[in-house]
Amino acid sequence: MENFYFLRDNDFYTALPEIEQGIHKAGFFGLKWKEWSLGTYFSEQEAKHKPGIYLLSPLKLFEFAYSPEMKKHYASLNFQSKNFFLAGPKIVSRIQTFGERKEIDGTFYSSATSEKFELKLTGYRGKNEDLFALDPDRKELKGKAELVRLEFISRSIFNLEWIRAWSHPLRKQSDSGPEAEKFQPFNPTIPESDSKRWEIIAGKAPIFYDPFWGGIFLSLRNYTNETLGRGIYYGLYKKRFTIEAGQEWRINGDKITEGKWSFRMNETWNLEGAFLFQKEGNHTDSLFEARTARDETSSIFTDRSSSFRLRLLSPYVALTVSHSRKKESKNDSIWINLQTQFYF
Repeated sequence: MENFYFLRDNDFYTALPEIEQGIHKAGFFGLKWKEWSLGTYFSEQEAKHKPGIYLLSPLKLFEFAYSPEMKKHYASLNFQSKNFFLAGPKIVSRIQTFGERKEIDGTFYSSATSEKFELKLTGYRGKNEDLFALDPDRKELKGKAELVRLEFISRSIFNLEWIRAWSHPLRKQSDSGPEAEKFQPFNPTIPESDSKRWEIIAGKAPIFYDPFWGGIFLSLRNYTNETLGRGIYYGLYKKRFTIEAGQEWRINGDKITEGKWSFRMNETWNLEGAFLFQKEGNHTDSLFEARTARDETSSIFTDRSSSFRLRLLSPYVALTVSHSRKKESKNDSIWINLQTQFYF
């Protein structure tokens, strides 16, 4: 299955596009008819005593799996307009979900692209640490996280963006089962004051722009606490090369310096990166593009004084180097991941 979360073994991860993610030990038995597939599976983690079921549709448009033993489902939708020879904007939509009973986590990505504009909508629900890189003493770090991001990009290099993220606490409550207490995810009965929300409404427009040399852009960002940020940036946008860097000043005294770049040598090789420097004592968390897939960007909110990421993607080599420095301390975190693929 294409679902990233299906029977995933968290001890293994592949960044190479042509290698499937590692899963727990499992066995499958199914029937195929044309491009349809229906069957059952066993897994040492989720379907050891009761077999699960799965269904795959043609073109991998829809995938579904369910484990009665864990009462856990996996579902995927992968729509691409080019597979149906549809006229008009190029449309891509991917949804991947998993969960037990009413607790559903996952990701959503949808885009519509034409010669004049690009519209993107992304969403996430899952672990807080996947969305927030904050001081461990902050209570927002513990709980469930959600994010919605809407972005409109004009081919004249004008863009608008709306981002909203939530952090919901985990609550203890009694249980009549073997465990006297367990942590339960957020539910609507928890007061809104116990949750925290991050929101950014932003726009960026060029003062002038030359297709060869690039241009100067002005930006405005309005943050959750009514803090307005004004920025000036340099940007150069080509089909296979993008670079952007600048500085933002906020009315509460905060200041950040940030940038990002992407260089696509062809459809399969891509060198990209991003950096963020925050003034010591900043009051408002900033957005940092921490992880980027081939056509999707994952952003996090962070209060760290500096963050840096460099990533090389290719069919044979995947290299990721990331560095961050925690707020009000000089403790640095460095993470390096190198994966290679050799054909025999």
